[in-house]
Amino acid sequence: QAQKQMESIFKNPDASPPRELERVVAVQEAFTKRYPKTTLAVTAQFNIARLYIVKKEYPKARLQLQKIMKTYNRAPVVIAEAIFLTGNSYEIEDKWSLALEQYKKIMLRYPVTRRGMDIPLYIAKHYKITYQPDKMIEALKDAVTYYKKSAQQYSDTPFGYTNGILAVNCYMALNDWQNALTTLDT
Repeated sequence: QAQKQMESIFKNPDASPPRELERVVAVQEAFTKRYPKTTLAVTAQFNIARLYIVKKEYPKARLQLQKIMKTYNRAPVVIAEAIFLTGNSYEIEDKWSLALEQYKKIMLRYPVTRRGMDIPLYIAKHYKITYQPDKMIEALKDAVTYYKKSAQQYSDTPFGYTNGILAVNCYMALNDWQNALTTLDT
């Protein structure tokens, strides 16, 4: 029942009444309290934050995300995701500088997480979508630096290899074929 209500809110957030949101949040919180050390509890906590985001209740979403970071402070993947959603909430509000601050925090603190790997290209794609080619080129150059550093730091690991390939992809996006080939050879 609560799952269906949650899906209904996600599908059409503007049509769902506030009480429905309160009920779904209460069910998710109850589940989290009952099964606190499960991955489903983490998912429930993120569901609450995402519900607040789709309902445009950004301060509540950010409070929820801070709660997640505090509760799961030893889980880098969880923290990186919470920071990413915090950035998303600012981005949706058209506060790019605050979103970018959050995204760069992930790159700095959680580079070995999936989000840490995705963020440099995510930033470049933002500039591409918003028709800011100069900023996109700069973001791609920053991404190359970031990925090459990670590739060197974690050489001889799958993570290092993946970062090297991401650097090559950035060079290709910049039409810098020579550096793409050189990076591929290293």
